[in-house]
Amino acid sequence: MAEIIKEVPADHPPGWAARVVANKYPIVEISNGKDAAAAHGHHQVIIETPRHDVDLAEASLADLKAVIEAYREREIALGELPGTRAVIPFRNHGRSAGASLAHPHSQVIALGWLPPRLQAVKRRAIAFHRRSGRCLLCDILEEAASSERLIAENKGFAAFIPFAAMAPFETWIVPKRHDSRFSAMNSGEIRDFAALLQGILAALKTALDDPPYNYAIETFLDAGSAASALHWRLRLVPNMAAPAGFELGAGVTVNPSSPEADGAVLRSARRPT
Repeated sequence: MAEIIKEVPADHPPGWAARVVANKYPIVEISNGKDAAAAHGHHQVIIETPRHDVDLAEASLADLKAVIEAYREREIALGELPGTRAVIPFRNHGRSAGASLAHPHSQVIALGWLPPRLQAVKRRAIAFHRRSGRCLLCDILEEAASSERLIAENKGFAAFIPFAAMAPFETWIVPKRHDSRFSAMNSGEIRDFAALLQGILAALKTALDDPPYNYAIETFLDAGSAASALHWRLRLVPNMAAPAGFELGAGVTVNPSSPEADGAVLRSARRPT
């Protein structure tokens, strides 16, 4: 049995709601100071529930909160390790989306460098802030909230299809309170985030017949002087269309779907709350 790194406790058997263990097949290695060729970092698995037959789309709000609390605790703990520059919680759902285990699980990877996507997001956000004095994602959120691409919102968060979605039904969940770091959420925000994520996953399952998907949390550990420009988010991309020849040859993403139509489909599929 894998060594248990951390547990989110529960007041009912078996005594835990979510559990963190080391990944048996990590894509990064803990640095030994000798191997310059290996990618160094930490790769862990978050077991989302003791039950084998419950997916997050069907889980209770308490189950979702435990998963979010595990993400948050991992960002704090791994982010405090010397040399850590990035912590990325993510989830692969469905075999074609990269899920290799049947039991409901997420993963988290900590890196000693800022990966290319986060570098690009950071660079664009800082450039926009320098030009306008505003947060780019705050502006995007404000625009989306009054558009047909809005799927749902609550006190703390909004979920919407981005204007230039890279894939059909790509969905962002964005906090209304500006912060660069996911782990800065308070208990009320954790509940709001869990509730909105639960609703989006259930809507995807209902509307699209349980599609494979990936989501990742884009968060910045040490924003420093760029804190007013950086804003964390969750990006969820269903695996609905494989890249074809033009995408391969041109490096250009083609999305055959309408963001407004996708937003309407997911709004109509949401369960009453």
